[in-house]
Amino acid sequence: MSIEIIQERRRVTEREYSLEFRRKDDPNAGLTFPCDEDGRPMLNDCNTRSYLYATQEHPEVFSPPFVEKRSWAYTEPAVGRCRCGEHVTLQNEYMGACRCPKCGQWYNVFGQELLPPDQWEEEDEEGVERW
Repeated sequence: MSIEIIQERRRVTEREYSLEFRRKDDPNAGLTFPCDEDGRPMLNDCNTRSYLYATQEHPEVFSPPFVEKRSWAYTEPAVGRCRCGEHVTLQNEYMGACRCPKCGQWYNVFGQELLPPDQWEEEDEEGVERW
């Protein structure tokens, strides 16, 4: 028997942008500000002063700014509804399986019901099941 999938597994790609100001005398140092894709900075009370320092008070210290793009991807696991009604995130919690926090039923990451781990059979090096 399988769990009812209520949210499919999905691949998510995240992106963020920063406006980078490198010091002319030390290219490994500088200032970085979060920005949008077009390089418009997202300033707050904490970083406004530094931004003004780089752009208005001492622009000669810094090379022209550039936009740095960072992206990463990850997979959000599927979510299923257990027969007890509880939502279960189908992720690898223990040897490719997860457990319903309410009733304790075990599932694999595809939503198929499993026996509890203490009832799993092990295989030896030759692939022979051991009891």
